[in-house]
Amino acid sequence: MEICEVRSVIGVKKRAIILVIVAFQVFLCSHTKVNAGEDSFRLGGLAGKTVILHTNDTHGRVQLGKDNSVGLTTLAALKDACIAAGAEVLLFDAGDTFRGTTLATYNEGETIGKLMNALGYDAMVTGNHDYEYGTNHLVDLANKLNFPVLGSNVIDLTTNHLLFGEHVLIKKNGVTYGIFGLSTQVTMTLNDARKVDRITIMSPIDAARMEVGYLKSAGADVIIALGHLGINGKSRLNSIDVLSTVDGIDLFIDGHSHSTLSECESVNPRKNTLLVSSDQYLNAIGVVVIDKNLKMKAYSLTQSMLDDLNVLTKESDDLEIDEKKAPYTKVVNKILQNAIKECSQGLSMRIGANNVRMSAVPYDNLSILAENTALETSVTTMVGYKEKEQQFTTFRLIFSMKR
Repeated sequence: MEICEVRSVIGVKKRAIILVIVAFQVFLCSHTKVNAGEDSFRLGGLAGKTVILHTNDTHGRVQLGKDNSVGLTTLAALKDACIAAGAEVLLFDAGDTFRGTTLATYNEGETIGKLMNALGYDAMVTGNHDYEYGTNHLVDLANKLNFPVLGSNVIDLTTNHLLFGEHVLIKKNGVTYGIFGLSTQVTMTLNDARKVDRITIMSPIDAARMEVGYLKSAGADVIIALGHLGINGKSRLNSIDVLSTVDGIDLFIDGHSHSTLSECESVNPRKNTLLVSSDQYLNAIGVVVIDKNLKMKAYSLTQSMLDDLNVLTKESDDLEIDEKKAPYTKVVNKILQNAIKECSQGLSMRIGANNVRMSAVPYDNLSILAENTALETSVTTMVGYKEKEQQFTTFRLIFSMKR
């Protein structure tokens, strides 16, 4: 994978005429509007093509069967299968990734980061829930990733610069892809303000307009937006607002509204842009196939479809995997199995007991949380008293709730 960070506009005046011609060519040949289910995704015939795999709003669902999740081992197996079929593969995530299940929460997203590194993600954008461990912790997580976190509209108020990377160029099959990220502005209001500190989030429309100009001048053949904006009113400005205003985005991979591919297609305001999303909780894997003429086809692969492709894979200690044929599957399965064991051991430790009913104060708020959110766990800071040292101490306590 060839990656080059872009920091400035290069030769805009000298290349203006060329860019107009390129833009016109891309408009003519790079987009095919595809309806969900128009045809079936097949591994045959992928040689020489670029396959983009994308996820969004996984909320820590990494195991097969967890809330109908296909699991990350299946995602790894699909990536291995596409590579074996002769395709070059890009893998992106559109946010709300590091929080939502016990496996994700018990070490504040560290396991999810390790799994994403093992899968070989190429870039991601942050979602509003990714800030729930605090901005500083999210930055620490991002620094441990082997791929860029993009946020073209997330400003660090302590430096007046972007908190994350603005964009990246990646070359596949001789085609240069320019990728940038857009986060939702409601991150500032949906989250605890004490956790979402040191940042402000600017208009995604303004950021998108600037990024398209930068990436075109830098030689991008295809421009991809990773957005955690959604297609409904949950964002102050959503992906529909961006696409209605900004031209030049070839592919918009969206998250936040937990929308399906068909839902995105039905509201897409710009017919020369492909707008995609892959539901929620890893219920489906999004796929975009790009041929040598830069024509795109989009698919959403559910459990049954992935089973038909013989890539639906249950994580297991007994899973027999040929490392040469399926290197991503091998590594992801191993990391996931170790994480499941570590999490299970950590959560089964008894650290104390009391006779306070869980339905009584202060635990009634946890019951409300379980009813009103998708979270399975709640993490709170508790205060304890060490009699021997005669001092107070704080510790994190994880409540796991079954509904």
